[in-house]
Amino acid sequence: MMNHSSHQPPRPMPFGPLSVARAFYRHKFKAIFCAAAMMGLATLVLLYAPRTYRSEARLFLQVGRESVRLDPTATTGKTIALQQSGRDNEIATAIEVMKSRAIVEQVVDELTPEVVLGQAGTGQAEPNRLADTVMAPLHYVVGAIKNIDPISKREEAIIQILRNLEVDAEFDSTVIVLTYDAETPQLAQQVMSTVVETFRGEHVRLHRTSGSKSFFADQRSDLEKELAGSEAALRDAKNKMGIASIEARRSTLETRLSTIELGRNSAIQQIAAAEARIKSLQGHADAMPERLHTSTKTMPNAGTDALRSQLYTLQVKLLDLESKYSEDHPLVASARDQVADAKKMVDGEESERAETTDSLNENHRTLTLDLAQVESQLAGLEAEMSELNGQREQALADLKQLNEFEVQLDELERNRTLARTNFFQYAEALEQARMDEALDSERISNVNQAQAATFSEKPVSPSKLMVGALSLAFTVAGTTALVLGCEKMRTTKEASHAGTNAATAYVNGAASERHEYAPANPR
Repeated sequence: MMNHSSHQPPRPMPFGPLSVARAFYRHKFKAIFCAAAMMGLATLVLLYAPRTYRSEARLFLQVGRESVRLDPTATTGKTIALQQSGRDNEIATAIEVMKSRAIVEQVVDELTPEVVLGQAGTGQAEPNRLADTVMAPLHYVVGAIKNIDPISKREEAIIQILRNLEVDAEFDSTVIVLTYDAETPQLAQQVMSTVVETFRGEHVRLHRTSGSKSFFADQRSDLEKELAGSEAALRDAKNKMGIASIEARRSTLETRLSTIELGRNSAIQQIAAAEARIKSLQGHADAMPERLHTSTKTMPNAGTDALRSQLYTLQVKLLDLESKYSEDHPLVASARDQVADAKKMVDGEESERAETTDSLNENHRTLTLDLAQVESQLAGLEAEMSELNGQREQALADLKQLNEFEVQLDELERNRTLARTNFFQYAEALEQARMDEALDSERISNVNQAQAATFSEKPVSPSKLMVGALSLAFTVAGTTALVLGCEKMRTTKEASHAGTNAATAYVNGAASERHEYAPANPR
């Protein structure tokens, strides 16, 4: 009769600090080899890995003409207000321009692709034979991959700058930080300086409108001719009209009209008063006699006495003739007739006559004089009134003509004012464009270097602290994984071997109830 016994696999190894320590002790040579390999690899990395050096620059974007104004050809005013207090848009725009491919292409063209790639110039790295030998397979694989889509050295240099250039700015800050990593500090500084200078030139170009100065110069010349023409037309019109200023001439005419009206009113009043006075004086003068009888006296008649004297003379003449001639002589007859006529005349005259004395009426004379004076005054007032009426009509005609002149002069003044305004506006814009061109030619902008490209001899990679920490972490993890893996393989192998022995014993019919356990640490 055969005895059958059930097969029981070995129990799994308990997991704990003691069992881990036994496992490490059991596989101590493997653990030491793994740790030494890890530390050796870390040492090789620290000694022969390619170094990367970093150059840093800082740009300060102050508030300048690029921030607060537009070019005169693109705005209707002189300035524009900043809509955002932090100038975030301006900073973001500057960062995008710095990171643009156009800037990088200019940098590569200025430095040449060989310098950027570190194959020529002062930035060329010293050869490291050991590193080159170790990295030769990797370089070969990378080169084979690149040959699939071959590119020029210029494109490769552009890609390298785009990959290694970092541009950033802190929140609510106007300082932009630029960093560039390269194989040598000289190359990093050279590329960084070139990037900064290229951006400054591009920043000036972006904020400049080409052709602005020539445009404003042409416009200023045309407007100057237009202004001269409008001023000449205004001057000729004033000379033709005989006025210097509409307001002054209007004031003169209004003063003249006011004076004329005052004179007319006074003349009208005086004329009315004179006419009333004349009427009154005329009535009084008509009612009063012009002369008054003052006295009467008897006086010898001088005419009779003269006739008597002439009669006596004729009688003497007749006697003289009668003594010389006969009585019928014509001379005697004639003289006799004259004497007879003279006697008749003397006989008809009285020897005395009454003389009456009259005198002028003084009241009538005074009234007449007053009347004449008032009439003369009235004539003068009427003449003055006529002259004032003529002057008034002339002044009104001048004022009407002045109003017509004012419309013409206003139009000429508007044309001159508009021409003057446009001229000075374009002249100011031309001066602004000239100053901008001068500032741009000197590359003066609101971009200032807060920090020039630095020259740092300390590499940023590989980091000794990082390599040390990673090597320690990989050493601990790798060694632990190796030990646990080896221990797992050993346990599995023993379990498999124990199972094989049990199967063999079962086939041979040997029933054994005893289970042997190999000691964990056989001596």
